[in-house]
Amino acid sequence: MVRLREHPGRGSLEDVLAGPDGLTAGEVVTVLAAVARGVSGLHAGGRGGVGLSPGDVGFRDDGCPVLTAVDRLRELDQQTMGEDVDAFAELARSLCAADEERGAIVLAAATDRRHRSWEDVVAGLLRAADPTAVRWAERDLLRVADARARGDPNEAVTPADGRAAALGEQRAERRGESAGRDVLGVLERVFDVLGDGPVARGVAAVRDWVATRPKVVAVACSPLLAAVLVLVLVPGQQGPD
Repeated sequence: MVRLREHPGRGSLEDVLAGPDGLTAGEVVTVLAAVARGVSGLHAGGRGGVGLSPGDVGFRDDGCPVLTAVDRLRELDQQTMGEDVDAFAELARSLCAADEERGAIVLAAATDRRHRSWEDVVAGLLRAADPTAVRWAERDLLRVADARARGDPNEAVTPADGRAAALGEQRAERRGESAGRDVLGVLERVFDVLGDGPVARGVAAVRDWVATRPKVVAVACSPLLAAVLVLVLVPGQQGPD
């Protein structure tokens, strides 16, 4: 089943294809059959023109494929129907290219011109190879289910797949360095205002420390800025005259 307008929590088909393993014939059948049924449902409702590139097919938390490019749907007519058929054939070619022998069989089943309906396409695919769950989406699904059963919310939302985890770490690292630079910029401006003096020298020391540790600062940049502003805005207690 293809569900529409739902968040692809397990990433996209494009993410899967970026990995070193590719898809088996059974996995290709699973994806293409699900997409064909999704397009069939749209056509039955009088709509067409859904995006069918690998980036437009995602996986929900339960592993179900999701058609994500539904914002471009148009009223179904002969032209739109032809475009959907061509887009499906192009998706099938891209998925079947990795396995020349088995892929050729699946591709022939997906693009057979004798098909008269999307259900014919699905039936042909199921004759070409037994459908199997997409391994990447299934691995993540099983890990999340296990983490939830153990009551570990942190683990349940952490991607287990190496590719997804690496991308997440890279994005977090970039955000951390950016946050560190933002803090450094604020400290530079505070230092310029203060000029020289004990507080200014303290701020300068913090500024120098931040400059060498932008990732560390990202973890607690708000408390750090608050501490600096307290130094600047709250005068020290006056001693007795």
